[in-house]
Order: sequence, then structure tokens, then C-alpha cells
Amino acid sequence: ARYARHYSLIFAPPYAGDGLNRIFETIMKHFFSRMASSVSGLTKNIVAGTLDIFQTCSQELRPTPSKSHYTFNLRDLSKVFQGISICQPSSLPG
Repeated sequence: ARYARHYSLIFAPPYAGDGLNRIFETIMKHFFSRMASSVSGLTKNIVAGTLDIFQTCSQELRPTPSKSHYTFNLRDLSKVFQGISICQPSSLPG
């Protein structure tokens, strides 16, 4: 009880609705702006597919005592988009 005053509990609700889609779509649109138009037109599909996979993994691959490493958060999702953004225009078709 003496140490309780030194700690704070912070809770942030998870993103709901279109928030994540808008955030990552904006990031990918900026990255794909220097690519060919056939590649930059795939921005919405890439973001929607990645978010769908993330949500499925988060719901279906729950951590268990034997698989405690099955925790998925926004950091993992952002790493996917970070990996996409290191592509060079010459490595993508179109």
C-alpha cells in the first residue's frame, strides 16, 4: 500500500472501426506515391488484407501457457507495414 502511490494505471481502449484502416492507409499512400500507378492502386487492398489477418490472428491465436508468445499487438502490425515500406520501386512490378 505504501508503494501504490508511485504507480499509475493507464488504460487505452483498442481502436475500433475505421481508425486503424485510416492510419495505415495514409502511411501506405504516402509510401506508394513514388511507385507506379498499378502498384499504388493496391493500397486499400493491402491495408484491408493485413488488418484482416491481424484481427484473425489476434482472435484465434490466443496465448496459452504452452504458447505464451502468441500475443499480437499494434507493434506487430506496424512492423508489417514497415517491412513493406523498405521496398524499392525497382523491386515491384508495374
